[in-house]
Amino acid sequence: MNDAIKTVAELMELSARTAPKAAGKDFIEVKTLYGKEKDAVGKEMLVIGDQRKLAGFTRDGNNVLNSDALVLIGLRDHPGCGLDCAG
Repeated sequence: MNDAIKTVAELMELSARTAPKAAGKDFIEVKTLYGKEKDAVGKEMLVIGDQRKLAGFTRDGNNVLNSDALVLIGLRDHPGCGLDCAG
């Protein structure tokens, strides 16, 4: 089972890495957490949920704790692309 979870996480990372980027510029950061690292994120989410009375953080923190892996996808600092999506 652990091999399957690792394979799925790697495929998710690859999908994020190869997804189309605005103006062809890549500022995506991807990382998968397992074990104690993953649990630390879940526990911190529970603390935030409790402190700020955010039920979604509590729910998602429990989801992280009950998961085998956590795939994080973020955006590094960047100068922007100069595009206006009018959003």
